[in-house]
Amino acid sequence: MQWVIMTLMFLVTCVCPCVLADDHYAAKNGQTPQSPYTNWTSAALNIQDAVNAATTNDTVWVGAGVYTVPPNATNYIGTNVVFINRPLVLRSSNAVPGDVIIDGQGTNRGVAVYYPYNSTNQIVLDGLTISNCGVISIGGGILFDCPIFSGLAWTGVVQNCRVLNNRVVYGPGTTNAGFYIAEGAYGGGLGSYNRDAFFGLIITNSVFRANVATNAVVDINVSGGTGGGIYCAAKGKCTIAGCQLQNNRAYRGGNAYMDRGIYTTIENSEISGGTAGPVGNQSFGGGIFYANGSVVYRNCLMYGNNGPNSRGAAINNETQWSNTVVELYNCTVVSNFSGGYAIYIRPWARAQNFFPSLHLVNSIVYSNNIDLYLAAGGDGPPDNYSSYATNSCLGSTNSASIMFGATNLLYYKGYSSGTITNDPRFVDFAGNNFRLSRDSPCVNKGFSQPWMTNAVDLDGAKRLRYYTVDMGAYELIFDGTVYRFR
Repeated sequence: MQWVIMTLMFLVTCVCPCVLADDHYAAKNGQTPQSPYTNWTSAALNIQDAVNAATTNDTVWVGAGVYTVPPNATNYIGTNVVFINRPLVLRSSNAVPGDVIIDGQGTNRGVAVYYPYNSTNQIVLDGLTISNCGVISIGGGILFDCPIFSGLAWTGVVQNCRVLNNRVVYGPGTTNAGFYIAEGAYGGGLGSYNRDAFFGLIITNSVFRANVATNAVVDINVSGGTGGGIYCAAKGKCTIAGCQLQNNRAYRGGNAYMDRGIYTTIENSEISGGTAGPVGNQSFGGGIFYANGSVVYRNCLMYGNNGPNSRGAAINNETQWSNTVVELYNCTVVSNFSGGYAIYIRPWARAQNFFPSLHLVNSIVYSNNIDLYLAAGGDGPPDNYSSYATNSCLGSTNSASIMFGATNLLYYKGYSSGTITNDPRFVDFAGNNFRLSRDSPCVNKGFSQPWMTNAVDLDGAKRLRYYTVDMGAYELIFDGTVYRFR
């Protein structure tokens, strides 16, 4: 027994100090600040002081109020209301993001994160509103900077946040502590340029609305104006789940832009009202633009995205260095209008012999200006081209709805069983209620897959509710169940 007691004492004294984390506080309650700000009565007056007092894995709690640039603001690729350079959690005190507002006053960034080290700990932004921010070059509201280091691994997290009315404008590129970005405007709401493949970005239960990435130089050949809501490029993995990307605007990727090997998963999210361009007479990806990256969508709704003469009012995917794949499972892509196509899939240059493919499963692509464009060149696709649709509802399978390169023919290298062209019969098309009516031909016509076992639809209802899955983002719910409207 004495040996057991001594062992426990050793564990308490030697192990616990290595894993325990402290809390620090910032508030606007008229308190008397005293470092290290470990309670509400001695809380910091600004967030930066509390962050500076924190160490790895600590939590900084932020009380209700509006927080602007402090006297000790850090200038890192622009002036920031908050600058974070270590793994920690920055969290609102009451989980109500509308109560904690990080306000850039139109000319400053909200939050910048720079961490050039390897860590299993995450850097978390939780329950905040980041609004009215503006900078040059990258990350109007939020910046995540992961520079190049071999094997570098850490994850940035944005959860339960509202990123609203932020702006990034065209400006010169920058080199700073290993960080480099070319001239342009990247990520009105959030910008991330990550040089290491082990970096991860997780965005959950958050709203990105009315953010803008804009070129001050009106020249179609000038890079910039990309990713109105979110910009993530270079390397790593991005996960977006339970989010709303709404009414963001950029030249390319109105709501979001992903580039250069970013592998993206988007689940249970609404992507709507995004606008691409125009710069000159072209615009690219009113909803989401992908360049050289693969993406998986599950239970997503994409509607009302736009762009004059757009290559992809909802989705634009173009590849230059690899055979990327765009996969849509139980998605609804409807009422996206432009002078072009709702979903636009093409290689940058056929001579490079890289071709993106589109996989549609249990999805509804309907009532768009032109639903799909699958381009692989006028002489047909290569052997490795693998676009297909199965158990999906398309507006048409002829050239009025789907274009294949210069041949104007729908081409599926794979299978297309169970695909229909009937009116999906939404509950209220004019009112943007794209749930299925009881007489919809899409009900119980999907193809069940292993990922659905514990999954939910866009309303949070059980995905395999009635044994056979429906097409589209929503399962039909019979009388007596309450909708959760977005």
